[in-house]
Amino acid sequence: MAAPALAVGRGRAAVVVERNPGLVPSLLAFCVLLWFAADEGGFRGTTWMPASVLLGAVLVVCLAALPRPRPTRPALAAMLLLGGYGTFCLLSMLWADQPELAWDAGNRTLLYAVIFALCALWPLRDDWGAVLLGAFGLGVAVIALIELLKASGADQAIRFFGEARLAEPVGYANANVALWMLGLVPCAVLAGRRGVPPPLRGLFLGAAGLLAGAALLGQSRGWLIVLPVFGFFAILLVPGRGRTIAAFAAVGAALALILDPLLDVYSAWRPFQPLGST
Repeated sequence: MAAPALAVGRGRAAVVVERNPGLVPSLLAFCVLLWFAADEGGFRGTTWMPASVLLGAVLVVCLAALPRPRPTRPALAAMLLLGGYGTFCLLSMLWADQPELAWDAGNRTLLYAVIFALCALWPLRDDWGAVLLGAFGLGVAVIALIELLKASGADQAIRFFGEARLAEPVGYANANVALWMLGLVPCAVLAGRRGVPPPLRGLFLGAAGLLAGAALLGQSRGWLIVLPVFGFFAILLVPGRGRTIAAFAAVGAALALILDPLLDVYSAWRPFQPLGST
């Protein structure tokens, strides 16, 4: 029984991949981004360097094995510009005062170009783009939940904060908030989509609320400026504006209910002062 079932499963997977050749490269790219999210934003060289080699190899294999890509002109222009910028960063080693920083920045930028190419050369069809974005949003929410549980259970919770602003797992408060926003927007949007099963919509809505609270703990002024922009474009571009507005409103209402406890972390904090100082 197991062998026929396995064969049927493989057959279905082959049909899905044949219909959506971009599913495998996009899935691998999203997995790497989640790895980065959980590991200091991929800042350390021991994280992003192996990822660069891995995704570069995946791109080469996909170019050889998958159907010939036919990207749109805007996508092709974006890939060339991003790759050209990364190459320029590498060339700046020739005149930079710190060539090692130019080398580092150039390789990081080329990694972003590779990730973009993996997703843009073979665009996802049907609803698979929404599926991957939803999975990514839930993955980021799980990371946020783990960090909040670790902070609440730690003997010295202050090590998760920088000046009373939640800074983990990335290590920098503003970047941390940006990470939570990357997960919040797809979760909030999918929570308002009619085609998503109701239990899953509830899960997305809860994840969006969790990420909104984690973002507020970061106390990022840039977040307050960017949040209305995110919301505006989500409402403008996503079909079913009324449901999208309702989803964002529900997240905002939940955040308003817990606003005081969240802000207490920051308002109760006092900078360290040496003994004897006034």
